[in-house]
Amino acid sequence: MSDIAVVLNAHENSPVFRDTLESVIHHWTDDVLVVADAKNWGQFGGLGVRVLEGFYHGRTSAPSRTGCLGSKT
Repeated sequence: MSDIAVVLNAHENSPVFRDTLESVIHHWTDDVLVVADAKNWGQFGGLGVRVLEGFYHGRTSAPSRTGCLGSKT
């Protein structure tokens, strides 16, 4: 599709997350890596993009380690 790659950091597979993922795929690229909070890892199957299990965080703010892991990967 393009030369853009996107890393999405997600706490849970919520409607807002799915809408964001669909928008990224539609408007930017299908080269997406979702880095999921290990607390909710089981929610992220069947997305149709690459998914990486991040660190166990369990909060809605400041997932710095998981974000860094996604950038590194």
